[in-house]
Amino acid sequence: MDEGEMKDVKDIGLTGSPETIVEQWIAQEVFQHPEQLAASFMNAPNVGVAICDTEFRFRGVNEALAAMNGVPPEHFGRRMHDILGGLSEKIEPLFRRVLTTGEPVLNIHVTGTLPMRAEPGHWIENYFPLKDSHGRVTRLCTIVVEVTEQKKLEESLRLLTNVDRTEKNQLKNLLEFHSHLITKPDFGELVAAITAFVNRVIPHDYATLTLKDAAAQWLNQDSPNPASSVLAHVPLPIAPAKQVSCDKQNSRSQAASWDQMLGPGIESVYNMPLVTKRAMLGTLHLASREPGAFDTLDRELAEHVAMHIALTLDYACAAKEIAHLKNRLAEQTVDVGTDGEQDQEFSEILGESSALKQIFKQARTVAKTDATVLILGETGTGKDLLARAIHRMSRRKDQNFVKINCVAIPTGLLESELFGHEKGAFTGALNQKIGRLELADGGTLLLDEIGDLPLELQPKLLRVLQDGEFERLGGTRTIRVNVRLIAATNRDLNQRVAEGRFRSDLFYRLNVFPICMPALRDRKEDIPLLTRHFVRKFSRIMEKNIDTIPNELLDDLQKWDWPGNVRELEHFVERSAILTPGKVLQGSLPELQ
Repeated sequence: MDEGEMKDVKDIGLTGSPETIVEQWIAQEVFQHPEQLAASFMNAPNVGVAICDTEFRFRGVNEALAAMNGVPPEHFGRRMHDILGGLSEKIEPLFRRVLTTGEPVLNIHVTGTLPMRAEPGHWIENYFPLKDSHGRVTRLCTIVVEVTEQKKLEESLRLLTNVDRTEKNQLKNLLEFHSHLITKPDFGELVAAITAFVNRVIPHDYATLTLKDAAAQWLNQDSPNPASSVLAHVPLPIAPAKQVSCDKQNSRSQAASWDQMLGPGIESVYNMPLVTKRAMLGTLHLASREPGAFDTLDRELAEHVAMHIALTLDYACAAKEIAHLKNRLAEQTVDVGTDGEQDQEFSEILGESSALKQIFKQARTVAKTDATVLILGETGTGKDLLARAIHRMSRRKDQNFVKINCVAIPTGLLESELFGHEKGAFTGALNQKIGRLELADGGTLLLDEIGDLPLELQPKLLRVLQDGEFERLGGTRTIRVNVRLIAATNRDLNQRVAEGRFRSDLFYRLNVFPICMPALRDRKEDIPLLTRHFVRKFSRIMEKNIDTIPNELLDDLQKWDWPGNVRELEHFVERSAILTPGKVLQGSLPELQ
């Protein structure tokens, strides 16, 4: 990540600790798909990510989680119990809930001891389902933020009960400070809160905060001018990693830098290193006009103050990093875009044109009935996708959806495929076979390319439509079925009836509720949306990072007639993605001509 990218990070209104920021992020629905959420966190140093399969075997762990739990990332295929020990007994029921419901489980506080750690730990965890193209949960993603240090600090403060009134007030201040600071959204407010707190517990005249590169990268803001009771973030050398108290009389070599850093008249300075489990973040410098002002300072109290400030800064770094990842993902997808708001029932059919919306309206209307539907349209317009959508919206959605292509199967085998056959019905019929009609009983049967159904089979299909019964090939037993029939074709059935190649009575039975899918040239406003969708699809498959489509190319795509419709556009984008070496899609329409 370069410096330029860091300067573009914007305040997105996410406040609080990393665990609450993750929850807010999810609530804002920044990601439509959990896969994007998992991918965006995979390289985050303060947020752990683990991917498991449905048998609770690890399939991927990012470096942050490996370092957090002391687990090497090279343990693919091992079961959760082998890695987490008894802690897995708390997590596996939550995984099962995600598998069963297909819904995420958020903001779970998990406490336990890992086999590779001697002390118990605390984590805030979120569990997400990762689904395949059919909507089945095939992976589970866990996003983890560790809060062990925070819990240890809170617990240590609760255990200190035998202290005098002054110490009790100090403990109260620490707890108030912790709960107050953890909700500050940006560095400016954080500085003000630290200043107010430090003034209450450690009297001083001036203060400044120096940050190491990693922390400064995330928390860099316009620094206020050094002044009394104001913390300034300045680029100075980091103090030693231990608390040090210095007087001007015995540190004259540093006096000039004190005056430059904090102001004139400084007589004593107290340096407090800010250290977390993962790294040293910087140093808090307190200064006073009084000689020896910090000689009687309670060092244990100062250590607690430094620990709380370090933990807060660490959380602020994680919050900024999460915000940056969100903005970066938004920037990366701004050119290829998203699918936008798409009706759930028609999630496989992309488009926002008025022609397509009219088709959706017709499909919703007929889906509530058992009427036969005839879907007409050119090849590549998505007739089979519309048939599936009608089935998903119907009362038969929990039953089988069976498809048979009347062109793809040889004429001699089509009758057997559709109606089934008995053992010995013909040479090679060694066993009884159940036909597609029986498989679809109670559900929906799609007869694709119905216009090419052989004439000799049309009376038998007509009988199924009229009476709901048929016999298997070579059989004598009448079989009754309850099937909702959807037929699709790119043929002109009226013309085929006139030519004597399609029975008129069958046509009338099929033509109960015709729906005509629009050609892509009749809904050209959907071409940019479809193109962006296919670019994302093939970028993911080919493991490329294509994030920009030239406007000139989109204009050319909208001018083309697309005789092959959406399927032709998909193949064009796939070929272009193969030929694209960088981030900008490369393609030209002469390839289509």
